[in-house]
Amino acid sequence: MTDSKYAGYDDYQIYLLLSCAPIQGHIAGIVDVPNTCTTIGLPMDIFDFDIRPEAPAEKRQLGSAAFASS
Repeated sequence: MTDSKYAGYDDYQIYLLLSCAPIQGHIAGIVDVPNTCTTIGLPMDIFDFDIRPEAPAEKRQLGSAAFASS
């Protein structure tokens, strides 16, 4: 499991966040079936820190989330 490049969340934390955050997803375009372009909108004010890709990356300890079994 790897940390996210921008916010420091691991894969499971991102999955849990996107399952409960007020996000908005759209199919932006279908070029050639099955190639599609999708977009997702995530409100940035639900975070205590800057999650924009332009923000400097810093390592954070954000706790643990769900565990996976192998």
